[in-house]
Amino acid sequence: MQIVSFAVAAAACGTGLRAAYLWWQASRIPVVPAWHVEPGEAEASMQGWIAALLDASSKSGVQNASAAIWTGVSVGLSGVASLLGAVNL
Repeated sequence: MQIVSFAVAAAACGTGLRAAYLWWQASRIPVVPAWHVEPGEAEASMQGWIAALLDASSKSGVQNASAAIWTGVSVGLSGVASLLGAVNL
């Protein structure tokens, strides 16, 4: 039973690290406008930046959702490992 508890705890650690990595990736998504040379007109420039911000925000949201799922799995596995450890007392 102790080996099972250790294996579940190791899986919880792995999934927690995966969640942390996904959240780190979500924070590193760059804001890149579609144009290669910024247009001279202020309105066109702002529209390009706004579109880029919306795109980066959407990509970051997808990464955050995935990280939240991995965090939930990690918390569940940690709880199971704790219960298995308590049973071994």
